[in-house]
Amino acid sequence: MKLSELNLFAAWFLIPQTLAMGWFSTAGGFLLRLVGVDELDDGPASRLVGAALLLLGVLAARLWLGSLPIVGDPVGKGYRGGHQLLLGGNLLAGFVFLFPFFFNLLPGHTLMLLASVMAILFGCIAMALWAIGFSLVHQSTQPGQTKTV
Repeated sequence: MKLSELNLFAAWFLIPQTLAMGWFSTAGGFLLRLVGVDELDDGPASRLVGAALLLLGVLAARLWLGSLPIVGDPVGKGYRGGHQLLLGGNLLAGFVFLFPFFFNLLPGHTLMLLASVMAILFGCIAMALWAIGFSLVHQSTQPGQTKTV
């Protein structure tokens, strides 16, 4: 798997994870309760099981489709910049994904609230970076326009 494919794979995992983290955590908690583990819906184990379910879904889609959309043209205009924006969105969303596992380690309530607001901000910025990045990667597949006088 090339770096650009890994970047797209991470984006396709992190986009639904960022948008519906609570839903995946609830599904993970439900599955854990089905097998007899007593876990809260927002607990770390529920979040990890929900993320594993999503990861399996993205892997299944990749195997079924052969590749995840959008497959850009590496020599096209906007391909590299699009992947750089996708990587930026992935890094910010990675922080948003990891934040619930570590927020209890923060020393004060004020710092925890500030970090929570920053996580929400990072999620919003990540969405914008993904939207622009996917647009640029898609633009790289379009034929260039010629000027006529």
